[in-house]
Amino acid sequence: MAALILEGLTLTDLETLIRKAVKEELQQQAAPATEPGDIPYLTRRETAEILRVSLVTLNQWVGDGKIKAYKIGRRVLFRADEVAQAAQAVVPLKYRRR
Repeated sequence: MAALILEGLTLTDLETLIRKAVKEELQQQAAPATEPGDIPYLTRRETAEILRVSLVTLNQWVGDGKIKAYKIGRRVLFRADEVAQAAQAVVPLKYRRR
């Protein structure tokens, strides 16, 4: 490992530089990564409640391609905007015209 020799820099100046660099890095790491394009995700249960269907029906709809599910880790999530579109497209059988 190469040696680093600091000349013309006092111990106080070095300490200030290190504190400033660490503080900036911690602020950067702690800041949430919220961008204007971020869309909230809903769980299976929340999605089923919004669409007023059972979890079994929701799973069938995912299999049929009526609504898209996103697997993030071990969780299955749905985009809120896509759920809203699907909710508008759902027509209850009781009121459907034949």
